[in-house]
Formats: sequence, structure tokens, C-alpha cells
Amino acid sequence: MGNFLYRYRGIIGFVAFVIVYFFATPEYKSIFFSIPLLLVGLAIRVWAIGYIGKYARSKDISAQVLISAGPYRLIKHPLYLGNFFLVSGILIAMSPKFIISLIVLVLFRIEYSLISKTEEKYLNNRFRNAQCITEHSESISNQKFNWRNVLFEINTITIIVLIYGLIILKIYWR
Repeated sequence: MGNFLYRYRGIIGFVAFVIVYFFATPEYKSIFFSIPLLLVGLAIRVWAIGYIGKYARSKDISAQVLISAGPYRLIKHPLYLGNFFLVSGILIAMSPKFIISLIVLVLFRIEYSLISKTEEKYLNNRFRNAQCITEHSESISNQKFNWRNVLFEINTITIIVLIYGLIILKIYWR
């Protein structure tokens, strides 16, 4: 189940957005209040993506190196934490009924818990020896933040801009 959810996480998120958008009652002030969560989510994602790079965009769970630097020193899944802040911010901006927001957040938690367990199982099997060196000869302790990796985050930023554009259109159309 975790592999399936991982592979289709983008489609699942899109379907959830469409459903919530249908029930959304946004206002300009809700957009304003959502911005801090949005910025925290983006900051966490940029920090994490600076270490993990393009592997965060794969369709299948895989890893060339075991990332244990940056935010990965502190938590196992910083990208998912960033996603949680983004989703929370978007829900605040869209202002659907509370029960809809609650359902989305609970389903988000279930989805990413299943994905996380599957990833952890994969990583435990792939990197049994914590001191292993990969094909790229990069040791686990030698990982550095790479600004070029942040370019992979342009997709997330583009999607957020589109979502907020649609939210503003919904306010305008009402």
C-alpha cells in the first residue's frame, strides 16, 4: 500500500485539492493567515531538498545514499513535515468547513504514515550498515547542502502559485 501511495501521491493530492476547492469559501484574510504556514513548509522543504535532491521526485521508492545530514539529522521525513505545513496553509487559505479540513489532515497523516513505513523498510534493507559508501563514493557523514538541488523545488513553488491563483479566482467569482 505504501508503494502505491508513494507512486500516486501527486494524483492523490490533486484529487484532494479539487474536492476541497469545490467546498472552499476563501477570503483574502484567510490567504493572509495561511502565509506563515506556507513559508514554514517551503523553508523546511528547501532545507530538505538541498540534501536529497532529485530523489524526492521519483515515482518509486529508491535511494543512492542514506541522507543523514541537515534536517534528516533531526527527523526522518522532513519533506513530509514541510508538506504538512503546506497542506495546512492551503486549507486555511481555502477555508472549507472544519470537518473537511479535519478529514483531509487525517487522510494526509494516514497516507504519509504508510509511505513512511514503506520507505523505512526499504532504507533498512538497502543500508543495513550505517557506514556504507555508495556508488558515488559519498560517505554518510560527508553530505552537504547543495543549492543546485533546490532547483527541484521549482515544481512545488509553481503548484503553490497556481493553487493560490485559483483560490483568488474563487474569491473574485463569488
